[in-house]
Amino acid sequence: MKPVVVLDNGAHTLKVGLSTDAHPKVIPNCIMKVKNERRRAFVGAQIDACKDLSGLFYILAFEKGYLVNWEVQKTIWESVFTQDLELEGKEILITTPMFNFTSVNEGIQEMMFEEFQVSALTLRPGPDLSAWKSHLDCCVIIDCGFSFSHIIPYFMGERIENCVRRVDVGGKVLTNYLTEIVSYRQLNVMDEGYVINQMKEDVSFVSLDFTKDMKACATKNNKIAREYVLPDFLNIKRGFMRECGIASENSNEQVVHLMNERFSVPELLFSPGNVGLDQMGVAEATVEVIQKLCPENLRFSLFSNIILTGGCVKFRNFAKRLERDIRSMACDLYDVKVTMTDDPITAHWSGGAAFVKSKEYAARKMTREDYEELGPSRIVQLASGSISPKNMRSDEDDLDDGEDFDGVDLVEEDDNEEMEDDGEGDEGLEEDDEEVDAEDVQGEDDDDEDEDQGGDDEEDDIDFD
Repeated sequence: MKPVVVLDNGAHTLKVGLSTDAHPKVIPNCIMKVKNERRRAFVGAQIDACKDLSGLFYILAFEKGYLVNWEVQKTIWESVFTQDLELEGKEILITTPMFNFTSVNEGIQEMMFEEFQVSALTLRPGPDLSAWKSHLDCCVIIDCGFSFSHIIPYFMGERIENCVRRVDVGGKVLTNYLTEIVSYRQLNVMDEGYVINQMKEDVSFVSLDFTKDMKACATKNNKIAREYVLPDFLNIKRGFMRECGIASENSNEQVVHLMNERFSVPELLFSPGNVGLDQMGVAEATVEVIQKLCPENLRFSLFSNIILTGGCVKFRNFAKRLERDIRSMACDLYDVKVTMTDDPITAHWSGGAAFVKSKEYAARKMTREDYEELGPSRIVQLASGSISPKNMRSDEDDLDDGEDFDGVDLVEEDDNEEMEDDGEGDEGLEEDDEEVDAEDVQGEDDDDEDEDQGGDDEEDDIDFD
């Protein structure tokens, strides 16, 4: 079997590589420009060639978690597939957001088959691939990504769709929140989104006791306070954290003092109400999904198989805090176990790399021949996993044979069966015929009267037909 290209197309970064690779390449899924080089655009991985990342601003392909800017996405894909991977003639698996729009799926299909000339395409939500790789009959995937967080229960590899919940807090919200509070309290960094995102990743942790840590920040010489040295892109290429009070040889350093900001930012994942979002946190939503929405006979297995994916779950103490909060809200009869994947950021890609080697992938992929025969609209059923290309062709063949699916023939057969069951013989049928004839005569009389009245009912009959 030839290697398949696996693309985890995230809103912030895309993870791409061949199914035979040990690890994917992680590339920014955006086009970036800097204030001192306005005419030059850095596409995807080209940002590594930029020497000054201050004032960097993004042109994103995604908005609120869904693909909306097709020109930007096409430019990024062209950069990836022409420089790092040759896509023409290859099969590709692409991850999509949960409950992606049909029009977006169709657009991806057309672009891949028409522009990039792939030989086969498969679209699957990222959490489905992580759940598949777990090989668990029952599990819950908590995917905390860039745009939002999802809690998705699975049974026998299938998503229980009516039990899925979303929390509108992800990495982007956390970065924006840190940017605002640092700008308001100390230094204006509203245009330094790239730098603040790095700061968030370097200094943030999840508090195991939020109230206790807030009180600790009010004391002198507490263990939470840290300094973050901002990069100047001359001597310091990336910012770093250090303990307070350490003397520095560079007198021109720009330093941000951080205390409760370190844990109040990721706290939004557990308490979105802190910034005015009238939603449950991740822990509370997980308990609602399992204990209130899912079938009772699945709850024991679901509570004991909670799997974490996404960049936000990498915050220190996240898994421990989540397990403790769920334990405090869940019924005492259930055992709660939270497990983090080896690399939450590339978990969906790893699941996809394993999935393409299975028989299920061969049944669900859409080949170029399927696309040309069925068209982009029918592939949506395949992307959802509800039908295979073989079954699609069978449906098309049945329609070509002239079968009528309007239910008329079936109704007539049912009527005949009811007549036989009632034991009506020929005499009964003759009586029915006489009754029908009488009704027809009466109906003709009524029609004559209607014609005399101006033919209004005749127009209604035409519209009805």
